[in-house]
Amino acid sequence: MVRERRVPSVRGRQLARELRELRAAHGMTGEQIADELGWSSAKVSRIENARTTLTLSDLRKLLNLYSVPEATAERLLNLARTANERGWWQVYADTMTQNFATLIGLEDEARVMHSYHLTLVPGLLQTENYHRAIIEANGPHPHGVVERRVQIRLNRQRRLHETEPLEVWAVLDEAVLRRAIGGAEVMHEQLMHLLRLAEKPNITLQVLPYDAGAHSGVAGTFTTLGFSHPDDPNITTLETLVGTLIIEDPVQVFTYDRAFDELRSRALEAADANDMISLVAAEYKQGK
Repeated sequence: MVRERRVPSVRGRQLARELRELRAAHGMTGEQIADELGWSSAKVSRIENARTTLTLSDLRKLLNLYSVPEATAERLLNLARTANERGWWQVYADTMTQNFATLIGLEDEARVMHSYHLTLVPGLLQTENYHRAIIEANGPHPHGVVERRVQIRLNRQRRLHETEPLEVWAVLDEAVLRRAIGGAEVMHEQLMHLLRLAEKPNITLQVLPYDAGAHSGVAGTFTTLGFSHPDDPNITTLETLVGTLIIEDPVQVFTYDRAFDELRSRALEAADANDMISLVAAEYKQGK
């Protein structure tokens, strides 16, 4: 099974970053902080890298040590409270792995998403019937699980329609269009849904045709999330048979960024991609 490890929220990473900056401004080392507060240096490191849940009591000790003004202290305390708040997805914890729940949390705070899809329509762009067909193909499931997973997917899609929506750039392999998930009727509905979404200013869709030959995406689907603050590094996620793998290592994430740049440079431009999607949708309609 994919090893699951706590990945901090964007707000958790922001808090850790500001605490590092406060320590640096006071010219203190992590070891000196540990000595002052009676902590281990490892604890200070975990706090400053958002690798542990920071209690409000410990945060107040740090803020007092740094002589942080009251207004700034209250802002950081509020940041700590919200970093540990339960998101809407936590009520569905019984139907998802911890890594998948973490992914939804990061997705909820992301500004941009770049993804390449080799076999299936991206989750945020799936219709209810398409997603249901995928879930049922991997059954049987306990009573109620299918509906709960469908609801999770629909809730995630709200990010596409908010006042400040998630910016999505997706490259779909031609196989995504031609893999008949759920049958011709479901596929026609799904492809028409893609065409409607492609009209939105925050969504860019491209198609990588079969005749593109070998390329950097043959290893499989991946998604990279980017965030508003330049000090919040991108993360890349991979879907495997046994769970969601979250990659944070900057070098590895950069490798996927380069792969995505290559894939979108070789894929059909948006207008031509729409033409192909329309053509395949018409083929499914004729096959109903």
